[in-house]
Amino acid sequence: MKKIIARSLLFGGLAAGMLTAGIAVAGPGGHRGPVARLMAVADDIGLTQAQQDEITSIVEGRKGEVQSLRSEMRTSLKALDQAITDGADNDTIAGLAIQAHSLRADGKELRRDIKKEVGSVLTDEQKAQLKEMRAERRGEGRGQGRRGGHKGRF
Repeated sequence: MKKIIARSLLFGGLAAGMLTAGIAVAGPGGHRGPVARLMAVADDIGLTQAQQDEITSIVEGRKGEVQSLRSEMRTSLKALDQAITDGADNDTIAGLAIQAHSLRADGKELRRDIKKEVGSVLTDEQKAQLKEMRAERRGEGRGQGRRGGHKGRF
Protein backbone atom coordinates (compact mmCIF):
# COMPACT_ATOMS: atom_id res chain seq x y z
CA MET A 1 0.00 0.00 0.00
CA LYS A 2 2.83 2.40 0.85
CA LYS A 3 4.41 1.78 -2.52
CA ILE A 4 1.17 2.58 -4.35
CA ILE A 5 0.72 5.83 -2.44
CA ALA A 6 4.37 6.83 -2.93
CA ARG A 7 4.15 6.00 -6.61
CA SER A 8 0.98 8.01 -7.07
CA LEU A 9 2.35 11.04 -5.27
CA LEU A 10 5.79 10.99 -6.82
CA PHE A 11 4.82 10.16 -10.38
CA GLY A 12 1.64 12.22 -10.38
CA GLY A 13 3.39 15.29 -9.02
CA LEU A 14 6.34 15.02 -11.35
CA ALA A 15 4.21 14.26 -14.38
CA ALA A 16 1.87 17.16 -13.74
CA GLY A 17 4.74 19.53 -13.11
CA MET A 18 6.79 18.46 -16.07
CA LEU A 19 3.97 18.32 -18.57
CA THR A 20 2.68 21.74 -17.58
CA ALA A 21 6.24 23.07 -17.55
CA GLY A 22 6.83 22.22 -21.21
CA ILE A 23 6.82 24.86 -23.86
CA ALA A 24 4.46 24.32 -26.72
CA VAL A 25 5.57 25.88 -29.96
CA ALA A 26 3.34 24.29 -32.57
CA GLY A 27 -0.33 24.89 -33.06
CA PRO A 28 -2.76 27.10 -34.92
CA GLY A 29 -0.77 29.98 -36.29
CA GLY A 30 2.44 28.24 -35.24
CA HIS A 31 2.13 29.18 -31.56
CA ARG A 32 0.70 28.04 -28.24
CA GLY A 33 1.16 29.07 -24.67
CA PRO A 34 2.53 32.51 -23.79
CA VAL A 35 3.57 33.24 -27.39
CA ALA A 36 0.02 32.55 -28.59
CA ARG A 37 -1.33 34.91 -25.93
CA LEU A 38 1.14 37.54 -27.07
CA MET A 39 0.16 37.10 -30.71
CA ALA A 40 -3.53 37.25 -29.75
CA VAL A 41 -3.02 40.79 -28.46
CA ALA A 42 -0.59 41.82 -31.20
CA ASP A 43 -2.94 44.45 -32.58
CA ASP A 44 -3.86 45.73 -29.10
CA ILE A 45 -0.23 46.45 -28.22
CA GLY A 46 0.79 47.54 -31.70
CA LEU A 47 3.12 44.70 -32.70
CA THR A 48 4.42 45.34 -36.18
CA GLN A 49 4.57 42.58 -38.75
CA ALA A 50 8.37 42.69 -38.44
CA GLN A 51 8.11 42.11 -34.68
CA GLN A 52 5.66 39.25 -35.18
CA ASP A 53 8.00 37.68 -37.75
CA GLU A 54 10.97 38.04 -35.40
CA ILE A 55 9.05 36.43 -32.53
CA THR A 56 8.02 33.57 -34.81
CA SER A 57 11.64 33.18 -35.87
CA ILE A 58 12.81 33.03 -32.25
CA VAL A 59 10.24 30.38 -31.35
CA GLU A 60 10.87 28.33 -34.50
CA GLY A 61 14.63 28.56 -33.90
CA ARG A 62 14.18 26.94 -30.49
CA LYS A 63 11.62 24.36 -31.62
CA GLY A 64 14.10 21.49 -31.94
CA GLU A 65 15.55 22.20 -28.51
CA VAL A 66 12.07 22.29 -26.99
CA GLN A 67 11.00 19.04 -28.65
CA SER A 68 14.20 17.30 -27.58
CA LEU A 69 13.73 18.35 -23.97
CA ARG A 70 10.09 17.24 -24.00
CA SER A 71 11.14 13.85 -25.33
CA GLU A 72 13.78 13.51 -22.61
CA MET A 73 11.16 14.45 -20.01
CA ARG A 74 8.75 11.78 -21.23
CA THR A 75 11.49 9.14 -21.30
CA SER A 76 12.64 10.11 -17.82
CA LEU A 77 9.12 9.93 -16.38
CA LYS A 78 8.48 6.56 -18.02
CA ALA A 79 11.72 5.20 -16.54
CA LEU A 80 10.76 6.52 -13.12
CA ASP A 81 7.29 5.01 -13.33
CA GLN A 82 8.73 1.68 -14.49
CA ALA A 83 11.25 1.64 -11.63
CA ILE A 84 8.49 2.27 -9.11
CA THR A 85 6.26 -0.37 -10.71
CA ASP A 86 9.09 -2.91 -10.71
CA GLY A 87 9.84 -2.24 -7.05
CA ALA A 88 13.28 -0.77 -7.60
CA ASP A 89 15.33 0.21 -4.57
CA ASN A 90 15.03 3.71 -3.11
CA ASP A 91 18.42 4.83 -4.45
CA THR A 92 17.41 3.98 -8.03
CA ILE A 93 14.06 5.72 -7.67
CA ALA A 94 15.67 8.75 -6.05
CA GLY A 95 18.26 8.97 -8.85
CA LEU A 96 15.55 8.86 -11.50
CA ALA A 97 13.48 11.44 -9.61
CA ILE A 98 16.50 13.75 -9.42
CA GLN A 99 17.07 13.32 -13.15
CA ALA A 100 13.42 14.18 -13.86
CA HIS A 101 13.65 17.22 -11.59
CA SER A 102 16.79 18.37 -13.37
CA LEU A 103 15.05 18.14 -16.74
CA ARG A 104 12.18 20.18 -15.35
CA ALA A 105 14.66 22.85 -14.25
CA ASP A 106 16.17 22.79 -17.75
CA GLY A 107 12.67 23.40 -19.13
CA LYS A 108 12.17 26.38 -16.86
CA GLU A 109 15.51 27.82 -17.94
CA LEU A 110 14.68 27.30 -21.61
CA ARG A 111 11.31 29.03 -21.18
CA ARG A 112 13.03 31.90 -19.38
CA ASP A 113 15.56 32.25 -22.22
CA ILE A 114 12.87 32.24 -24.90
CA LYS A 115 10.80 34.76 -22.96
CA LYS A 116 13.84 37.02 -22.63
CA GLU A 117 14.52 36.79 -26.38
CA VAL A 118 10.91 37.51 -27.24
CA GLY A 119 10.82 40.35 -24.73
CA SER A 120 13.81 41.97 -26.41
CA VAL A 121 11.70 42.40 -29.54
CA LEU A 122 9.10 44.49 -27.69
CA THR A 123 9.32 48.21 -27.06
CA ASP A 124 9.13 49.57 -23.51
CA GLU A 125 5.62 50.84 -24.26
CA GLN A 126 4.49 47.40 -25.47
CA LYS A 127 5.95 45.78 -22.35
CA ALA A 128 4.06 48.29 -20.19
CA GLN A 129 0.84 47.56 -22.08
CA LEU A 130 1.29 43.83 -21.53
CA LYS A 131 1.95 44.37 -17.85
CA GLU A 132 -1.24 46.42 -17.57
CA MET A 133 -3.23 43.78 -19.47
CA ARG A 134 -1.97 41.05 -17.12
CA ALA A 135 -2.95 43.13 -14.09
CA GLU A 136 -6.43 43.72 -15.52
CA ARG A 137 -6.85 40.02 -16.33
CA ARG A 138 -5.89 39.04 -12.80
CA GLY A 139 -8.27 41.60 -11.37
CA GLU A 140 -11.29 40.29 -13.28
CA GLY A 141 -12.22 37.47 -10.93
CA ARG A 142 -9.32 35.27 -11.89
CA GLY A 143 -7.50 35.81 -8.65
CA GLN A 144 -3.87 34.96 -9.18
CA GLY A 145 -4.34 33.35 -12.58
CA ARG A 146 -5.28 29.84 -13.60
CA ARG A 147 -2.51 28.09 -11.73
CA GLY A 148 -1.97 30.37 -8.81
CA GLY A 149 0.10 33.45 -9.32
CA HIS A 150 2.49 32.76 -12.16
CA LYS A 151 4.37 35.96 -12.81
CA GLY A 152 5.97 37.15 -15.98
CA ARG A 153 3.61 35.50 -18.43
CA PHE A 154 2.64 37.28 -21.59
